[in-house]
Amino acid sequence: MQRSFFIKYNDGNPFNIEQALAMLVEEGIVNARGEVSIPKNWEFLGIKKVLLRRLNRLSAKTRDSVVNASVLGMRINIKVLSEMLNSSPRKHLEQVSKSGIWRDLDEVFYIFSHILIQEAVYSTIMADKLRELHLSAAQAMEKVFAKDLHEHSAEIAAHFEKADKPEQAALYHFKAAELYWEQSFLDKSEHHFLRAVELSEAACGKDSPQYCRHRFYLTLLYHYQGRYQEAEPIYKEVIELAKKIHGVRSLELSPYLNNLGRFYKDIGRYSEAEKLLKRSLEMERKMSPGSSNVADRMNNLAHMYGKQGKRDKAIEYLERCLVIMEYPQNRTHWFLGVICDNLGRLYFYEGQIGRAKELVTRGYEIMREKLGDEDPRLYIHLISLAQIDVHENQPRLAETKYLKALDFLKGSFGHYHSKTLGVVEWLKELYAGFGNADEVDFYAKWLEKGKKDDETDAPKHHKL
Repeated sequence: MQRSFFIKYNDGNPFNIEQALAMLVEEGIVNARGEVSIPKNWEFLGIKKVLLRRLNRLSAKTRDSVVNASVLGMRINIKVLSEMLNSSPRKHLEQVSKSGIWRDLDEVFYIFSHILIQEAVYSTIMADKLRELHLSAAQAMEKVFAKDLHEHSAEIAAHFEKADKPEQAALYHFKAAELYWEQSFLDKSEHHFLRAVELSEAACGKDSPQYCRHRFYLTLLYHYQGRYQEAEPIYKEVIELAKKIHGVRSLELSPYLNNLGRFYKDIGRYSEAEKLLKRSLEMERKMSPGSSNVADRMNNLAHMYGKQGKRDKAIEYLERCLVIMEYPQNRTHWFLGVICDNLGRLYFYEGQIGRAKELVTRGYEIMREKLGDEDPRLYIHLISLAQIDVHENQPRLAETKYLKALDFLKGSFGHYHSKTLGVVEWLKELYAGFGNADEVDFYAKWLEKGKKDDETDAPKHHKL
C-alpha cells in the first residue's frame, strides 16, 4: 500500500510528493521510527484532496485568511487582504508560511507556493460566497489604491465583474482602457473598452450616458488606429445617442461634434469637417473662451487648412492657439507641446527654418518632460526634429531620431500601419543619400510588403 501510494505521487512533479509527505507527517501517519502506515482508502486520494486535508488542519481564522487570499490570485497584497479581513493577518500569514502553503516576497506581498494550492482553495468557495469575496476584494483595492486607481483598474474591474457588479466593472474597465491607451498598449485598451461597452449596456442599457461615453471612446481609439470603416458608424451612432441624452442644442455635444469633424478631416471630407469643427469651437468659446479646448478646436481647423494647402490660414489659427496655450492656466498643459510642434512643422514647410526649429524643439522638450524619454507618443516630435536635421545636412542625427520613432510606431501600431510606413519611406530616402544599397533594399522591401499588408483602411491621400 505504501509503495502504490508513493508511486501515485512520484509522477515527476516534486511538489506532489512533497505535499503528500507533509500531510503524512501532520496527520501522524509517520511514527517516531519513521515507519509509515497508510490507510487503505487513501490510495485514491488526489493531490487536491491532499492539499485540502492540509488546509483543514489550520485554525479557523487562518483558514479564513487563506480563503480570502485565494480570491486575490497567486500574489497576495497584505494591505488589501488586511482590508478584506478588517484586521491584520500577519500572525496567520506566518503560520501558513511555516506550513509551506505560501512564502513572503517582501514586506507587502506573499505568494502561494504553487498554483495548485491557490486553485484548490478557490475551488472550495461556494458561488454566493465567491461573489461576496470578489466584491470585498474590489472594495478593499479601491481603498488601498485610492491615490492610483488607474494603475490597478484592470484588476479591480475583474473583481467587480466576478462579483456580478457590471456597472462598477464597466467603470474600471474604462479606466484600464484609458491607462493602456496612454501606455500605447492599444490591443489591451481595445479589450477593456469593449468590456466597458458590453457591461454598461447590460447594467444601464443602450440609452444610458455610461454606454454612450464608453462607446464614444471605443471609436476614438479606432480613429486613432486608422480603423476608419469601424469608426464612422459608431461616431454617427453615439452622436445621435448624445443628442437624445443631452438635447440637440446642448453644449455637451461639443466633444462628439469635434471628433466627428476630426474624422471627416482625416478622410478628406473637408466641407463636412469644417462645419462640425467650427460648431464645436463656438460651443467651447461659450463655455470658456480661454480654455485649452478652444485651442484644441482651432488646432483641428488649422490641421484641416494645412491639408488643403491653405498654410497661411493654418498658421494664423495656430498662432492664436499658441497665445491661448500661453495663458497661465494652460501653460503647464501637455497640449502646448502639440501646438508648438504643429506650428513648427508649418513654418518648416514655409522655409522659415529658424522659427521652425525653435518651436519643434520646444514642443519636444515639453512633451518629454510630461511623458518621459521612452513614451511612444514622442514619435511625431522625433520625426519633426529629424526632418530639420536632414534640412541642416545632419543625416546621422536624423537617422537616430527616425529609428527611435520607428521603434515607437512598430510597438504601438504594427509594422505595416500607414504611420509606420511613413517613417520607413523617410529612412529609405535617407539611406539612399548615404549610398547604403543594403539598407535601401531592406526598407524598399518593407514598403512593398506594406502595400499588401497595410494595417489601416486610411484613404490613399492619407497614406504616409
